[in-house]
Amino acid sequence: DGKIKITGDQFDSVAFKNTIGENGQAQTWSKAENSIVEDGKTFEVYTNSGDESLKVKVDREYPFNCVNSKI
Repeated sequence: DGKIKITGDQFDSVAFKNTIGENGQAQTWSKAENSIVEDGKTFEVYTNSGDESLKVKVDREYPFNCVNSKI
């Protein structure tokens, strides 16, 4: 369904890599302004400009190091 949920602990990190699509357009990751709560956990939601239906939910309970890697 185009959704990925990531949980972890204080030793984990998540990296999002920006890419260039086949059409030559940049496909960049961005964090939504509002977090969401599911099953009592709070998640930050990231989407990709190349496919807005793709969502990655990152557990906010732990101090994840979310990095947006540039190409």
